[in-house]
Amino acid sequence: MLVMHGQNLSDEEWRNHYFEKKTQRKRKRNSGQAYINAVGKLVSAKSMHVVNCTKCRFRCSENFSEEKRLQIFTQFYALADYSRQKDFLASHIVEASPKRLGSSAVPLKHRVSQSVSQWNA
Repeated sequence: MLVMHGQNLSDEEWRNHYFEKKTQRKRKRNSGQAYINAVGKLVSAKSMHVVNCTKCRFRCSENFSEEKRLQIFTQFYALADYSRQKDFLASHIVEASPKRLGSSAVPLKHRVSQSVSQWNA
């Protein structure tokens, strides 16, 4: 029997308390809120960072305004479920075949085809 805050807890009560805390941490982590991890360390809430994409080959800053980035950020973390977040990303990314394959010096069977992903807004 365990004692917690002056109360005696049975094994089942302790287990329920432990898993309740665990699911609460998971829910907060997936929704981007601040939470205390299993070790007891405070993990800060997710926030959008300012990104300088002037040298980016995808020209992110030209394609996405700060308002659009904020909208995507809030939609993503509002889902608060890992599998739904993966589905959100998969539904908004369009995979395109590369415009050029490698050099002709490499035999065709040894070439690696790299696909390009683009955000479908």
